[in-house]
Amino acid sequence: MRSLANLVAVILGLLLIWSGWIHFQNPYEFFESIVDYTIVRRTEAAVLASIMPGVMLVTGAGLVFGFWKSASNCLGSSLFILFATVQATALVRGLEISCGCFGPNSHQVSGMNVILWGAAGLFLIHYEFFSSDFRSTVKDAAISPSGSNDVVL
Repeated sequence: MRSLANLVAVILGLLLIWSGWIHFQNPYEFFESIVDYTIVRRTEAAVLASIMPGVMLVTGAGLVFGFWKSASNCLGSSLFILFATVQATALVRGLEISCGCFGPNSHQVSGMNVILWGAAGLFLIHYEFFSSDFRSTVKDAAISPSGSNDVVL
């Protein structure tokens, strides 16, 4: 089960690295895809377009190579929640725009299938996180050296 969790982490990490790298190489197209969702103003879209590729790259690298595991899982979860939420708002508002997930050549239109991809990513990243050594780490940290019920972190 541990090897399956590692494989899930690597696959999700590579997806984030791929998407982040494409957005890093095409910042204006990424900016325009954020603007197309009409959720934030152009100034906030510019900030997001400049920050998010780096966050995606670092998060993906953390998942692939296993460093900053808790932070990588938390950021990955946040990215997949953000992605699915933005897609859902586009669907509810009837916007037929490219999801912008993998750059300007990505012609996947926002819709239920794209939302399901985001939800699947979120599910898989939680599977990876809770299949890892996290459970035993929390259990060990919660047991006080004196044997009492006091939580020691």
